[in-house]
Amino acid sequence: MPFGREGICLGGPSTKFDHEPPSEETMKTINARRHSIRDGQNDQITPEGIALAVAEGKKDKETNVVAFGPAYRTLMTIVAFLSGLARQVRILPPVFGLGDNDLFNVVATPEFRAAVKAGNSFFNAALMVHGREKVRVWAQQSLEGLKSIFAQLEDGDVCTAVFHTPSIEWAAWLILEQNMGIEDMPNHLKSLNEMDGLVFLQLDNGTIVVCTSSGSKIIAERS
Repeated sequence: MPFGREGICLGGPSTKFDHEPPSEETMKTINARRHSIRDGQNDQITPEGIALAVAEGKKDKETNVVAFGPAYRTLMTIVAFLSGLARQVRILPPVFGLGDNDLFNVVATPEFRAAVKAGNSFFNAALMVHGREKVRVWAQQSLEGLKSIFAQLEDGDVCTAVFHTPSIEWAAWLILEQNMGIEDMPNHLKSLNEMDGLVFLQLDNGTIVVCTSSGSKIIAERS
């Protein structure tokens, strides 16, 4: 799914937009995507997952920086994405904070797995099983990981970053929190499919905004 910035922009406490933010105000962009199709419980992606990531790379016209997490499946996804991209980009060192196997071993309790099997998203299952305060700690780690990427980008950079669900959604939650309660957070922001994601923009006034990959909503937060 290609990323776009078109859509309705909802004003936060530090930024008010009626339409798409002016491009000159967008300093840095992170397209944070969930890794491609996982091979069962193995820390790698399937041949179909490789093909999907390659296809997404072929469609990309903007990325000039890539990032990934410590889990091998994020690296495999980025390698496949780059083979489709077929141009030179800057590769950041592995980024911590947006999910790793140690964290998910803690999150994925039998109760969590049962909640997911019952039809809940990873985001909602974590809230149900672990509670808001514990999830908030993990969400803060995710947001700090995201900010660590912004700190390594130059103005105008567009970074495709591959991580996990619900770590990407957790970061978005903290950005959205001052505008809406977690109960009001749209479901499409709580459950990402493979290679889907959210777009995070950092503007020249230090504000971080988040939108869906189709550009349907943007909410602002002062970073």
